[in-house]
Order: sequence, then C-alpha cells, then structure tokens
Amino acid sequence: YDDDIPPTYDGLVALPGVGPKMAHLALHHAWDRVEGISVDVHVHRIADRLGWAKGAKLPTDTQRQLEQWLPRQHWKHINHMLVGFGQALCKPKSPECARCEVSHLCPTGRRALRIGHKEAAAKKEAAAAAAAVAASTATAATAAPTIDGAPTTASASSSKLAALDALAHSGDSGGGGDGGGTARRHSARLHGKKAT
Repeated sequence: YDDDIPPTYDGLVALPGVGPKMAHLALHHAWDRVEGISVDVHVHRIADRLGWAKGAKLPTDTQRQLEQWLPRQHWKHINHMLVGFGQALCKPKSPECARCEVSHLCPTGRRALRIGHKEAAAKKEAAAAAAAVAASTATAATAAPTIDGAPTTASASSSKLAALDALAHSGDSGGGGDGGGTARRHSARLHGKKAT
C-alpha cells in the first residue's frame, strides 16, 4: 500500500485486526468518505434500547438496520454522538434515565421512569414509617432506665441513623439496577464516610 493504509472498506477489513467499525471510522476521518455506519458497543446498545435495531444480535445487524432508515448525511456522525451519550448517560449497567433528555422517546427510559415513580412512592412510604419508628425509639430512649445516669438504649440520633441506614439499604435487593451502589453512597454520606 505504499507505506499507507488501504483507502477502501474491503482493503481495510482485509488487514489483521480491522473490523467493520474501524474500517468505517478510518474512511470517515482519513478520507471523508461515508460508506457505512461505524457501530461499536455503545451504538449497538443504544440502538437496541431505543428500538432502532430490533432483534439485532451483532453490531453488523445493527449497522444494516440503521442504514435502512437513517439518512446518509447522519451516518458519519451517529457513532461519535452515541458513544459520548453511552459513556455519559446511557451506560450499560446503570443508565441515568432520570437525567436523560430523550428518555420520553426511549422504551427503556419510559419503563425506568415509570418504575422510578413507583419506587419513589414506596420510598416515601418507607421514610414515613422509618420516621415513625425513629420517633418512637427516641421516646423509648428518653424514658428508658439508666445505668449510672446513661441510657441503656441507643440515643435518638443513632436510632435515626439506623432507620435511615436501613431505608438506604432497602434498595439493595429491590432491583435498583446499580448493585446497591446508590444505597452504599447514601449510607456512607449518612455516616460521614467515603463510599466504597
């Protein structure tokens, strides 16, 4: 190739380690030629979540489906746009649908937001119950017998911390989607510690 890389899609994919994604990216950026859409894991995942590539098992399936309906003038830019979006918001394990400005257009986002509203209502109920428990525990702590002037039960503030900690951890097994990370962060904040 005269100390250069091949200027064609077929020539590029013939090189060891170069697949369709890199071939299209090279053509887009090195020669300003658009012969197809560069599909990586972010584009593949987001196209699936948005319903743009139904049943696509492989990135090449996603590429074909996107190329069928997406106007050609957008082919060059969709990879760059969706990669950034996939890294910042539409993450593989914990998409941030509540922060996403297109969640109302996304089946996954709409589902997550519906679930989020139900979870918020359930958490509000749980918080009210925890506050009631904390209040009754505080009352019991002040009326509790003492040994040498010190209460024999936990103080009211530690009872509130325990109730809030339990509430924070209640999401660990509730399908929160982040493996309990949010609960750990809230619990750590509650106790003035760094989250692990």
